[in-house]
Amino acid sequence: MESSGIYVLFNTFYAYIWVGNDVDSFFLDQLFNVQTLDDINNLEIAEEEIFFGTEQEGKGWIQELYSVIQSLRVSTLIYPEIKVLFEFDQKSEIVLKEYMLEDATKGYDFNTIKKNLTSQAMPLSMPY
Repeated sequence: MESSGIYVLFNTFYAYIWVGNDVDSFFLDQLFNVQTLDDINNLEIAEEEIFFGTEQEGKGWIQELYSVIQSLRVSTLIYPEIKVLFEFDQKSEIVLKEYMLEDATKGYDFNTIKKNLTSQAMPLSMPY
């Protein structure tokens, strides 16, 4: 994950919105109505603050983001809570370390991995 990005992470119980430390002020304004991360006084941001309210309703991509999260919710029997995580926030980093796995592909793309698996692995089924 890059510091200049915003990511949605989903683990059935929570839908996390991870905000990098170097996110463009445009996105901070759109999501949180602030210009810098320093302008956020409370890191416990409620779903209603992000997606609802008079200022948020006119922001099309915010509503599309909410639709994506709602579709994740519909696909599970559990209604996951939305939480915002911030890069370099100690509580957020603990959550990330608990749920994230290190990418062990060393930069290989999917086709390279697939080729390596099919050329070096045993067949998945054996004849009787």
